[in-house]
Amino acid sequence: MTQTRPFSFIDREAETKLVLRAIQDAKDGKRQSATFINLYGLAGIGKTALLNKIRSEVPNGVISTMVNWQTLGGPGRGMRLNLMEILLNQLVGSGQLTPLNFFEEINVARTKLPLVEMQVTPPEIWMPVTERFIEYLKDYLSQNSNVLLLIFDDTERIDRRTFTWLNKEIFVELTALSNLVVILAGRKRLDSEQLSPALMATKPTYIEIEPFSLEHTREQLGGDLASRPYVAEVSHIYSLTHGHISSNRSVIRYLGETEPERGTLDQHQVEIAQRIRTEMIERILETTNKEWRSVIELVAYPRRFDADLLPALLDHFNIKTGYDLSSTAGITTLIAELINHTSVVEYSRGEEGYKLDGLLAKMITTSDLYLNETLASIIHDTDFHSSTPRFIDAHSFLFDWWLKLTKKQPLKIRDFGDAFYHFTQALRGKVFVGEILSDEDALKQLRERFSDELAKRFSTGSSESVTNLERLKDHLKSDSELDDVLRGAQNTMLFALKEFTEAVKPAPRAQIALLYRRPTLDVTLHLPDQPTLPQSRTTLNKAALPEVGKIMDELGGDAPSPSCQRMFELCLPQSIQEHLRDIKIPLEIITNYANPPWELMFDRKEYLCLRLSLGRLPVMERQPRLNDHPAQTPLRFLFVADPKGDLKGAREEVKVIAKMLRGKADVVVLQGKDATSERVSNCLIGTEGVFDVIHYAGHAAFNIERPMESVLHLHDEDMYAEQIERLLGYRPLVFMNACEASKEQSGEYVGGYLGSFTEGLATSFLLGGARGCIGPMWPVQDGAAKELASYFYAHVVGGKSVGEALRLARVQSCNRDPKNTIWASYILHGDPTVALKGSLYADSLRQTYSEMTERELITAPMLEIVSMEEARSRILAIEEMSFDQLLKHWKAIDNDRRE
Repeated sequence: MTQTRPFSFIDREAETKLVLRAIQDAKDGKRQSATFINLYGLAGIGKTALLNKIRSEVPNGVISTMVNWQTLGGPGRGMRLNLMEILLNQLVGSGQLTPLNFFEEINVARTKLPLVEMQVTPPEIWMPVTERFIEYLKDYLSQNSNVLLLIFDDTERIDRRTFTWLNKEIFVELTALSNLVVILAGRKRLDSEQLSPALMATKPTYIEIEPFSLEHTREQLGGDLASRPYVAEVSHIYSLTHGHISSNRSVIRYLGETEPERGTLDQHQVEIAQRIRTEMIERILETTNKEWRSVIELVAYPRRFDADLLPALLDHFNIKTGYDLSSTAGITTLIAELINHTSVVEYSRGEEGYKLDGLLAKMITTSDLYLNETLASIIHDTDFHSSTPRFIDAHSFLFDWWLKLTKKQPLKIRDFGDAFYHFTQALRGKVFVGEILSDEDALKQLRERFSDELAKRFSTGSSESVTNLERLKDHLKSDSELDDVLRGAQNTMLFALKEFTEAVKPAPRAQIALLYRRPTLDVTLHLPDQPTLPQSRTTLNKAALPEVGKIMDELGGDAPSPSCQRMFELCLPQSIQEHLRDIKIPLEIITNYANPPWELMFDRKEYLCLRLSLGRLPVMERQPRLNDHPAQTPLRFLFVADPKGDLKGAREEVKVIAKMLRGKADVVVLQGKDATSERVSNCLIGTEGVFDVIHYAGHAAFNIERPMESVLHLHDEDMYAEQIERLLGYRPLVFMNACEASKEQSGEYVGGYLGSFTEGLATSFLLGGARGCIGPMWPVQDGAAKELASYFYAHVVGGKSVGEALRLARVQSCNRDPKNTIWASYILHGDPTVALKGSLYADSLRQTYSEMTERELITAPMLEIVSMEEARSRILAIEEMSFDQLLKHWKAIDNDRRE
């Protein structure tokens, strides 16, 4: 096997020449086997453009085809057949002969595909067509001197089974043919395992091209950036990243480690520009209203923030905080407070200092260097877009992909509609409003109006002097026209943005910490917008923490459980008891003691889990992984049911729930022999798509000595808790109806406590990045478990938060059969305020927004519209209202909703 070491150049011409030389070598017979080229690198560096350039410059005698994996459909939808059909169509288009009836065979095979999405296609369907396809390519390559170039783009999107089939079944059979060249392009390097050991054993010519890897980028940009400054041209950085956000973040991570040089700019001119900029910002703040400030805050919030980049940037821009930004907890807290728009950042310059809202302060401080340079270039009468080396504000490149800079303009004109869209995407998983916006929506009118009005007031020519800039500053103070143009629909949208800003704030919740330090329990209660109550300490004994079996016996009686009431009275200090009796918001229980059923504490009136939305957060030694989870409608559910084939109740449970979700969510079921370790692992990683909910109904085993070695029993082998943590690639909600095999046969409760068992598996999901994990504290009966899960999912799909959905399901189960303790069995590990929006809610809002746009009534209140009839009546009711009336109407609706 011939292998070329990765190349570290940035010149696209050199890349093209390298690939064309490899193709020419194959054409000239210099290769002994097929040639495989793996072109990989950061997203957005122009790989697809490079592939098209290569195709346009291939020499005569080369037949090229190109396939993008996105065009092949999802797993279980005939990807193999689609791939062969696309390649054949391209060969036909290039004038090559095609065997008779080949397309008919593909169509016949397609009619035999499974009807259920994601279901594995039996080999007998695609294997005969594959064999014909291989024979066709062999005949063509052996009887023709032409080179066949097969290009596959976006290989990171390919289904693993399909890629394995391509390597093991097709490429292995063709590697002996030296006039075959295959290019595999994507974001990730393909290792030998992904390319299949069987393929690599045939020893093809294999070339890796890594033109934009991070290590080589650091080298190209001037050595060790951490030890010496780096001076770069703006045009060079743009060509390096091609303006793509993913590439920018990676490059900026290195640039942000250094203090940018000021280049050749005169220090005095920079100081003048800085003073003018500061005064202009202050004028803007003095003359803008609350709605306008809300827009500024929205615009200032980036879609993503790399944790390791944030401390360096805050330090670079002299933003002072009270948090330890060397820790994940400190960074997380700061970002949370910034999202909450609290004043945690002090912006100061020289001897002056003043407080600003966090996001607004971040916008101003991160624009400092960029604005200084722009103003100074105007003063210096030089063209900002020239190739003269200048200092750069690395952080500004993080914003530039959605920020619009008018040529020779000292202030950046934010593209407000796009900022609103990306703000919603930043909070995806919590909201989905971003799905209902597009480039053609009514926001376009708003942002164009903003741009025009701001450009008239804030733009100057390159010949303008400092005097002109000072006049501009003075003009801001008396300018009333800017407010005049924001009347009517524009003002309505501003208010909608303000309402949206309020709506996406994290839901208020209380937190109680119950930390066991034998024999004492430290208790702390934190209520939102109030000082944290002093920590209290109580001594635990058997009376305070009764056995679970005793509690279960008492729960089935007519009177409240005395044990649950003693647990409330003896574990919690009097002051905290009083506060807990009064709160009505969700409550998080943070604890290092898994055994006690804290959720069942009785406050003399009601059990906590029936009165409050509850979630339990186990104390963990490390931070959970921060996975990405794209918003999608409808929701997608994965059910793993009865892998061993001996739990009839588990099958019935999944059948009933899947039927209830019909038309409301996409459902994938892995049952019996389909629930293998490989399939479940693929689902956890995300290669078979992202699932919003994962429901497991089957056997499990608990390791009391090492909880992270607890296992789920799948069809072919066990899956350990620590494997789950490593595999999980997104943020699902997990529902576990897992039972120990020895306790399942009778279908009745036989004693035993599963709290620690659930805790071990739940912790593995949480550490892996799951939004939450629900499971029983003790064994439960199949029928009752099925009923409670159905109640729960109905509320989740309806838009309720996870904690509130579980509370309502508990109440329904308790009301239906008070003697049955199923309502007390399940606990939520995770944030109770997390919500998964269902397809009906999303579709309703999307249609409502469309109708509002058609009527030129630009409104987007965050209201729970549950039907189109309600949406239409609401639109008609507010269509003729004045702006003042509309504000009162919205405030009244919002108050009703909050109550």
